[in-house]
Amino acid sequence: MTETGRAGEKPRSGDYPYFRRLWNTTVLTLLAAAFIPFFFIGAVIYTYTTVLLKQQTLAMLENAVQQQKTAIDQFFDARIQALQLISGNLSAERLSQPDVLTGVLQSLSTRAPYFVDLSIIDHHGRHLAYTGPFDLMSRNYQNSDWYMRIMTRKVFVSDLFLGFRNIPHAVIAVKSAPDQGGWILRGTLNAAYVDAIAGRIAQVQKGDAFLINKNGIYQTTPKKEGGIMTSSGIHDPVRHQGVAIEELNGRLRLSAWLDTVDWISVVEIDKKDAFAAIYRLRSLVIYIFVLSAIMMFLAVLLTTNYLITRLESKRRRLQHLDEQLRHASRVSTAAGLYKGAFARVKDGLSNIDVAAGLIGEALNKTPAVVDGAPEFQNSVQQIQEQTQATRRIIDACMRFDAYAHPVIADIRIDVLLNDLIELNDWEIRHKQVNVIRKLPPDDVVIRSDPAAVRHVLQCLLQNALEAVDAAGEITLAPAVEEDGIRIIVADSGPGIAPADQERIFEALFTTQSGHAGLGLAVARSIVEKLGGELTVDGRPGKGAAFTLYLPNRLPYDQT
Repeated sequence: MTETGRAGEKPRSGDYPYFRRLWNTTVLTLLAAAFIPFFFIGAVIYTYTTVLLKQQTLAMLENAVQQQKTAIDQFFDARIQALQLISGNLSAERLSQPDVLTGVLQSLSTRAPYFVDLSIIDHHGRHLAYTGPFDLMSRNYQNSDWYMRIMTRKVFVSDLFLGFRNIPHAVIAVKSAPDQGGWILRGTLNAAYVDAIAGRIAQVQKGDAFLINKNGIYQTTPKKEGGIMTSSGIHDPVRHQGVAIEELNGRLRLSAWLDTVDWISVVEIDKKDAFAAIYRLRSLVIYIFVLSAIMMFLAVLLTTNYLITRLESKRRRLQHLDEQLRHASRVSTAAGLYKGAFARVKDGLSNIDVAAGLIGEALNKTPAVVDGAPEFQNSVQQIQEQTQATRRIIDACMRFDAYAHPVIADIRIDVLLNDLIELNDWEIRHKQVNVIRKLPPDDVVIRSDPAAVRHVLQCLLQNALEAVDAAGEITLAPAVEEDGIRIIVADSGPGIAPADQERIFEALFTTQSGHAGLGLAVARSIVEKLGGELTVDGRPGKGAAFTLYLPNRLPYDQT
C-alpha cells in the first residue's frame, strides 16, 4: 500500500501500514505449509481407507454368498442321503407294502415337512407305490424330463416345474442298483419350502438373495419384481468356480454355482447400500476437511496477526530505543564538558570555602568592631557547610563515572551506598521519600568491578525512586554472608504482577511509558558476569524487593 505525502513528495511505497507485505507473505506461506501436507496426507489416508473398506465389503458379500451356497448344498445333500439310505436298506417290494412308504414319509417329515410325497417307480416310469396328497398312481413318467435324466445317473435333482399336479415343485430321484431292478425312489419338494429355506439362509439385509437355474429362471422368490419360475433377466450364465462379482447399473451382483444341483446362488445389492460405510466416510472426510480448513485458516490469521502485532510493538520499542540511544549519545558527548564544568565549579567552591574561612577568622579576631558579628559568623558557617556538601556531591558524581574500563578493586559497600544516596539526594528530598539504610560494618569489603557494581545499584535505586509515590519508602538492607554479600533494595510502590516478574529482566520489556526497557536487563547481565545473581519478589499493591547477590571475589580474580 502507498500513501501520498505533502505536495511535491513522491508516494511512499513498501510495507505501509508497517509489515503489510510481510503479513501477506506469512499468511500465504503458512496456509500453503498447512494445506498442502494436510490435503496430500488426507487424500492418501482416504484412498487407502476407501480401498480397504471396499475390499472388506466385497469380502463380506462373498462370504454371504458362499455361506448361502454351502447351506443349500448341505440341505440337498441331506435329502439325497436320506433317500439313498432308504433305497439301500429297503427293497421296492418292501416299500410297496401297505403303510410302509407312508411310515417312511412320516419319519422323514419329523423335523420338517420338506417332502410332500414319496413314489416308487419302476424302470418303465410306472408307479409301484405312492404316498402323498395327490392321485398319481396311474401317472407314467416315462416321457418326463426328470425321468429321462435319472435313467442315466444314480441321483438327480430337478429344477422347479409344474408336472401333473400343476404346482411348482422339484423332485429328488435316487435310482437303485441294476441288480435290484433299477427302480426309482422319488421325493417331491414343495417350492414354498425351498423358498423358505433359501430366504432363511440368506443374510443380506438390504440386498436381494435368490436362486436361479442354469437358464436364468427363478427357483426362489426374489425381493424385487418377479416370482418363482419367471425369468431373472440373467441369460445364459457362464459356469465358474468360486464367487463371481459383477458391477452393473449401480448394483453389485455376486453369484456361485451349487454343487448338488445346476442352480446358482445370487446376491444383488445396490452400491450405495453395499458401500454405505464408504459414503459415510466420504461425508465425514469432507466435513473434517472443511472444518479443519476453517480452523487452520483462523489459526494462521490469528498467529500472523499476533506475530505482526509483536513485530509492530518491537518496532515501536526499537524506535523509542533509538531515541534513547541518540539521547545517550548526546549525553556521552557532553560528558567531557560536564567533567570540566564540575572541576571548575569545584575549584570555585574551594575558593568560596577558603574566602569564607578567612572571613570567619577575621570576625573571630575583631568581633567587637563589626556590628552583628555573631549573625555574620553563622552565615559564613552555612556558606562553608553548603560548599562542602556541594563538593561532596560533585565528588560522588565524578566517582560514579571514574572507571571507564573494567577493573577489579576493593569496594566498601557502606561507602558505595552512601555515595548513591547522596547522589540522588535532590530527588529523594523532592519526593519526600523515606530512605531506610541498614548499612553493614565499615570493614565489609568485596573485590569486584566498582563501576559495574555502582551502575547496578544506581539502576535499582533509580527504579525504586520511580516506583514509589510521594512520601513513599525505600529500604536498603545489605546482609553479609559467608561467601559474599546480599543487598535488598525494597520499595513501597505498586509491586509487580507475578506474570511480569521474570519478563522485567527481558530487553525492551517495560511496564512504564517513556522507558526503553533496558535498565534491568543490562543490570542482570552485569551481575551474572560478576558471578552474582539478581532476582525480584513483588506482589501487586505491596511493593517490590530486588535482591542483589555479589560474591566476595570474582570467579576469575587470581590476586
